[in-house]
Amino acid sequence: MRAMNDFAAIILAAGASTRLGQPKQLLEYQGKMLLQHAIEVVSPVVGQRLLVVLGAHAAKILDVFQNYPFPYVINETWSDGMSTSLRLGLSALLKEDAIDGIFLLVSDQPFVDTDVITQLKNKHLSTNKKLIASAYSDTLGVPAFIHRDYFEELLSQQKDMGAKKLFFKYPEDVDTISFPKGAFDVDTAEDVFRLKNVDS
Repeated sequence: MRAMNDFAAIILAAGASTRLGQPKQLLEYQGKMLLQHAIEVVSPVVGQRLLVVLGAHAAKILDVFQNYPFPYVINETWSDGMSTSLRLGLSALLKEDAIDGIFLLVSDQPFVDTDVITQLKNKHLSTNKKLIASAYSDTLGVPAFIHRDYFEELLSQQKDMGAKKLFFKYPEDVDTISFPKGAFDVDTAEDVFRLKNVDS
């Protein structure tokens, strides 16, 4: 069984939140900003080995979080798609240390909690499957665990592919956890309204 410190996390938070009209990373839910929430739910599993990828609103986010420091990189080409953030984040992590796998998160899924991340880890350890995805709304997505065997392919991805491509390309190496609430993310003002009125 691998040690906790063999794993790291990447939180993708580079988007412009165009449909929302304000940085979704800074929206508050249950007293915490969504980006803060993402950091805090994954930290118990990976410790300090996490990296936030910022982009469109980097300066504003860093200003708001100046008293809440976190490790980050800024993706200057964020508008070219999520895969650019994933490649940048993974490259930065691999410069620091050897990593056996990463947990991949986004900053706009308010119902992700530490138990979800722990389930991903335990599913990998118990099945030895190298791609563990969250299952919701008849699809597979993040949060997800990706083993180092797939890092090279992630680093070579083009366009806005992200990690989902791997789940469907290598089904024999995929297992899942059930996370129905993963279907909810914050993209529009209507989503914000629903978030404020839903019982999590």
